[in-house]
Amino acid sequence: MPNNSSRVKCFLRSLVAAALAIAMVAVEAGGRPAGRLEFDSEEILIDLRGDVVEVTGTYHFRVAGGPVPAQPMSYPYPEDPLLGDARTLRLEWLQPDGRWAPLAFEELPPRGVRWRLPPTEADALTVRTVYRQAMRSTYARYIVTTTQTWGRPLRRASFEVHLPSGAKDPTFSYPFRPKGPSVRVWTYEARDFMPREDIVVRFRR
Repeated sequence: MPNNSSRVKCFLRSLVAAALAIAMVAVEAGGRPAGRLEFDSEEILIDLRGDVVEVTGTYHFRVAGGPVPAQPMSYPYPEDPLLGDARTLRLEWLQPDGRWAPLAFEELPPRGVRWRLPPTEADALTVRTVYRQAMRSTYARYIVTTTQTWGRPLRRASFEVHLPSGAKDPTFSYPFRPKGPSVRVWTYEARDFMPREDIVVRFRR
């Protein structure tokens, strides 16, 4: 796996700061005690489409200790010589009535994107995003190591990779398995997930 660039390391340090800021929020406007977000679980679809990889991520947060005010959050893209430019296509959150509503975001190329999560008085918050990144070879990568900035493992993490038509001999950095008889769809699920390496997919054409 290629080493992270200095810009990525700087961005990851900002992620640590953002996560700590979220964890340490103690007072809302008006002086009422505020809660905190805890990263609980995620479901990730990594769809390799020839010359691009499209990632759909659904992220579940627990709300502990009371209502949570609006929270800024940084979301990194892989900076990798085997990958090209990335951009977010959609960011939304699941409202209490079960409908998805759009959220604003700010691109910070090439490092990633800045979100602003909505305030909530519920006991959970779910966010979904879609981003697309150019592929320069038969290689893709999805960042999971930033889970460490939250200081605790994910209760559950579920990943599904869709390989492009004609892909052969795929290899993965985690023990993915084919889904049923399909040779194009591979899955991996983990409990108490505290990753030390990112998800990397390689294949031959």
